[in-house]
Amino acid sequence: MVGRASLPGVPGRLGPRLPEPFPHRRTVRVHRRVLLPADRESVPARDALRRARPRPRRDPCRDPTGSPSAVFRVRPASAAEYRVLQQQLRGGEQLLLRQARRRTDPAAVLRGRILVGQSHLPFVGLRIPQGCEPFRRIRSHRGGGRVTQVAIDTPILVVGAGFSGLGVGVKLAEAGYHFRIAERTDDIGGTWRDNTYPGVAVDITSFNYSFSWAPNPRWSRVYAPGGELKAYADRLASEYGLRDRIVFGAEITELRFDEQAHRWRFRIADGRVGRARFVITAVGGLTQPKPPDIPELATFAGKTMHTARWDHDYDLTGRRVGVIGTGATAVQLVPAIADRVAHLEVFQRTPIWVVPKFDAPIPIPLRQLFERLPATQSTVRLTTGALTEMVMVVGATYERQFPLLRKTIEALCRMHLHVQVPDPALRRRLTPAYDFLCKRPTFSNQYLRAFTRPDVDLVTEPIERIVEHGIRTRDGMLHPIDTLILATGFKVFELGNTPPFPIYGTGGVELGRFWHEHRYQAYEGVTVPRFPNLFAILAPYSLTGPSYFAMIEASTAHILRLLREADRRSATYVEIRQGPHDAYFADILRRQRNTVFLAANCAAANSYYFDRHGDAPMLRPASGPEMWWRARHFPLKHYRFRTAPGARSQL
Repeated sequence: MVGRASLPGVPGRLGPRLPEPFPHRRTVRVHRRVLLPADRESVPARDALRRARPRPRRDPCRDPTGSPSAVFRVRPASAAEYRVLQQQLRGGEQLLLRQARRRTDPAAVLRGRILVGQSHLPFVGLRIPQGCEPFRRIRSHRGGGRVTQVAIDTPILVVGAGFSGLGVGVKLAEAGYHFRIAERTDDIGGTWRDNTYPGVAVDITSFNYSFSWAPNPRWSRVYAPGGELKAYADRLASEYGLRDRIVFGAEITELRFDEQAHRWRFRIADGRVGRARFVITAVGGLTQPKPPDIPELATFAGKTMHTARWDHDYDLTGRRVGVIGTGATAVQLVPAIADRVAHLEVFQRTPIWVVPKFDAPIPIPLRQLFERLPATQSTVRLTTGALTEMVMVVGATYERQFPLLRKTIEALCRMHLHVQVPDPALRRRLTPAYDFLCKRPTFSNQYLRAFTRPDVDLVTEPIERIVEHGIRTRDGMLHPIDTLILATGFKVFELGNTPPFPIYGTGGVELGRFWHEHRYQAYEGVTVPRFPNLFAILAPYSLTGPSYFAMIEASTAHILRLLREADRRSATYVEIRQGPHDAYFADILRRQRNTVFLAANCAAANSYYFDRHGDAPMLRPASGPEMWWRARHFPLKHYRFRTAPGARSQL
């Protein structure tokens, strides 16, 4: 068992059975009884469903799952108590409460400490036996920006509370697993918490930038601004009850596998330590800003800030601003600040392809339709997702088979540039010397046009050094500025970033060093040999499909399938076998030869898609539907399941 329960703080048996609405389609569900102190000795030898092996005596200070909390049903709530409960619950629990009143499933469960009884009202009551209070050693953050000073001792540890961590957290909770989420900061949201620069927005359609099981009908635009993405993350955490599972201020600095105990032991930056049977890394790929490799950057006397660390107290009005970088961030930032500053100079090393952005506000009546008829939003999601899959995924993955697809979009970009920039000389400086899709494409209707303004200059001469009051280029020219903005992107597949902290597997092998020296690789983008009980989201060759969320859902499905199998076998050790992993990686490298990264002209792209080995581990050379299918049907025999002698599956 892998720390399994119905939900945290909820006993296994759910009270009286509700009436069956369809007797002819009855589904029998068998649940274990909760052996309470009063009736421990009075139950039959076998009750409903029991395993053959002896069951250990339950600690009275723990619930039936072993979690340090004892929960006792008292009675069904009255209608008045029900209304009070409705007011006290968080938004997501209120939703579950309403759904439970309509359900006839005898296993209907509400989050927290509420059960659904025959009266369609929840049971109420929670008491901790006297003397058991010290066992509540795992405590969690409840909001307000306060860092929780506790150690973590949990069956499953999720590292990171961005969309990856939240997505896998929801599915772990729904599956009934006990887990904690370690978040290094005091807030959730990941990329959308850190990136708040002017103009920040999603660069794929909003309809696809959400979980399929939690569509957001409230997007204001086809390409939602960044603040709405952060709000979506906040709603997910609240509505699915995840905040109580997050330990804030817990920056993991080291993971080390205990080969005897089959546990991961980890250190936190403030000196705390913890352990977990299984670890899921959900740290994202765009977390560590990449400073420019420019001499004497620290000598600049003016204001310097990276776009991922934006200072909202600093006013750009009337400033002479220099922006270093012309990637996806700069494409959004430059037009957003061009009309606020006195003068703007953009220092470009590599031009970028810009696709016309078919953006527009989503009318309120359409949003209301999405909310009332979710099928309409699902239809739009499928349509826009299929279009993204065809243009971006198929175009990048099957370059040798469909080169015309990429060339068609590249021609559209050239036409867009011609319309936006009438000056032929300026157009030449803004035209990339590499093929479309070698670098992350961008979408904008204002970026290229911004360079036609008299107060915006494009500088293509290489930077020689930063001086006290400006930037000196190799042609000897000094560009005076008082504000320097670094739009230089992030470290991605580099030593020290993937992963962002040391992870030591069996035999003392360190994961980051292994990848750095032996190429980035992971079976189905999730697991690596010699790193048992470790699962990753956004590992090498994991990202494909119409959005980042499709990858999160696929990786989560893969992980949950492994946890269920480990649960079934009472295994304490899960590791991908070397043979299947190597065969998978060989197939990835074979497929990669057909992609735009190796089959087209990408030499001048300067793209973070590539690593030091010349591979492109960011993107998986497969389609979204294939990724979805393989996550649910990979052979379980590819994994090794073991149980440590005398080990318990719960902490």
